[in-house]
Amino acid sequence: MTMTRSPNPQKFSKSGRRNASVKFVMTERDTEILRALGEYRYLRTGQISRLIFPNNNTVQSARRRLKYLYHAGYIGRIQPMEDQPLGATELAYFLEKAGRELLDDDSLPNFSLKQHVKPLFLRHALQVSEFRLQWTQATEAEQNIYLHRVIMDSELKQHTEGLIGKKRYRLFDELHDPIGKRKLVVHPDLLLIMRAELPSGKESKRLFLVEIDRGTEGLRVIADKLTGYHLYRRERVFKKFGSFDNFRVLIQTTSEKRAQNIASIAKDFSEVLDVWVVENNRASAKSVLRKPIWINSKNSPKKKILK
Repeated sequence: MTMTRSPNPQKFSKSGRRNASVKFVMTERDTEILRALGEYRYLRTGQISRLIFPNNNTVQSARRRLKYLYHAGYIGRIQPMEDQPLGATELAYFLEKAGRELLDDDSLPNFSLKQHVKPLFLRHALQVSEFRLQWTQATEAEQNIYLHRVIMDSELKQHTEGLIGKKRYRLFDELHDPIGKRKLVVHPDLLLIMRAELPSGKESKRLFLVEIDRGTEGLRVIADKLTGYHLYRRERVFKKFGSFDNFRVLIQTTSEKRAQNIASIAKDFSEVLDVWVVENNRASAKSVLRKPIWINSKNSPKKKILK
């Protein structure tokens, strides 16, 4: 892409997008930003800085490139609802049509498009992005362990003709509970497939289904979700993602007390489900894989996810 740098510093509106043509040199980092937004859907300034500018001590480089990309029309931005742990002053960004066309990459996820984003939806989407970012960076620090595949909760199926509502989503499954005579839904916020290279030269893969709990649902709802995962396992629905023998459910929640309560509920499913719970303030790129921050439904004391 050929663009010329403006001879004078450009002034941009803080409230709206610049109407005039924006001149700047599209860099490799800019392309990485566009691709990251195409994969994550929503990212805050600080998250983009950690992902694309990992060696920088400040977010200034990320903020500058985001400013150019936004005013050039490649990305959009939105102010998240106040949430101190996530950084109330940081804007969230997403890939616009022009940015997707510039990348011209059919392998990027196909997300559902909404004209207006509700504050609670955006907050949850950013928490999902944060978990994925932590997991990605934690994996990069490991040897012989790789993040093989990621599917987001809002990715659409390849063929959605005749499907309506959430049935269009790749991770959405509806199952029948024969005991309760009701339908239960399994729709994790994130699917991760980890790949490990073994000393024998062979490879091993493990499937993780992630739930980001916002603490707004009653514990009865959590129990229903775990019942759904039990049916999901019993009916072998997870096999559509690969030849796995089983899967692990990861639940990140809002407080230590709620983590303990969820783990207590998960004990009732310990013979049929492998459930691990963590409080979100304990999770980081440095701790999520290697530190004993997780509560296992089969054994309450905190454990490392990699054993």
